[in-house]
Amino acid sequence: MKVEEIDSFPLSNVLGYYDCAACRIVDRDIDRGFVGHPCGRCGAPSTGGHDYFPFSVPVLLDLIQHHYHLPEHQQTGSVLVTPDAHRLTIVVFFSSLVEVLLQHFLVAGQLAKGLSIDAIHEKLRETQYVALRLKELFPKVAGEDWKHALKAFPKVGGTSATEVAVFCRRAAVARNRFLHDGNKWAIPAAMPLECVQHLPPLLALFAALHNRYVAKKV
Repeated sequence: MKVEEIDSFPLSNVLGYYDCAACRIVDRDIDRGFVGHPCGRCGAPSTGGHDYFPFSVPVLLDLIQHHYHLPEHQQTGSVLVTPDAHRLTIVVFFSSLVEVLLQHFLVAGQLAKGLSIDAIHEKLRETQYVALRLKELFPKVAGEDWKHALKAFPKVGGTSATEVAVFCRRAAVARNRFLHDGNKWAIPAAMPLECVQHLPPLLALFAALHNRYVAKKV
C-alpha cells in the first residue's frame, strides 16, 4: 500500500523507528518494545520501548495524514480557494517535520560527543535556520559537510538521499513564500502529495544519519 493511501490507521504507527539503549542503533524492529528482546546488532536485551524520534514527530506525521485525507470543501463564490486548499497546510507541517528531525539529530550527535545540554541549546540559539545549522553544526557532528554526507546514502526508503534533501529545500521555499507573502500559488498543486510520499525516505534518511554518525561502534 502506498503511504498516501493509508487512512484507516495512524501513520505514526506505520513509520516508527526504535533504538537500542545499549549501542544506540536505530531500525524498524518493533519488537524492541518487548523487554528482553535481543538487539540485532549488539545482542543487548531490550529494556522496553524505545521510540527513536521525539513525540513531536508522530504528532506531525498524523497531522499530515489527517489533513491529506480531509474531504474536499464545498465553498462557493471564491475563485481563489480550490476544493483541496486544506492540503496547503501539509507543506507547512512537512517543513516543520524536517526542522524537528534535523534538530533531534544534531542534539543527539553533540551529546554523543560529550557536549552539555546547555552548550547544545546555546549553539542551537545561535543557528536558528536550517541552512545555518547544516553549515555550522552538521559538520561538527558528522566530520564532513552535508552534501558529502548525503552521497553515502544512494538509497533511503527507495529514494536517493540527495533527492530527499533537494525536495525538502523546495518545500521550505514554498512554505516560506506561502507563510510570509500569503502566496497560495507558491505551493505547487502536486506538492502536498509529494510531501506525503517523501515521509518514508525522510525518516529513513535521519535514521541512517544517526546510525552512521551517532550510534556506538560495535
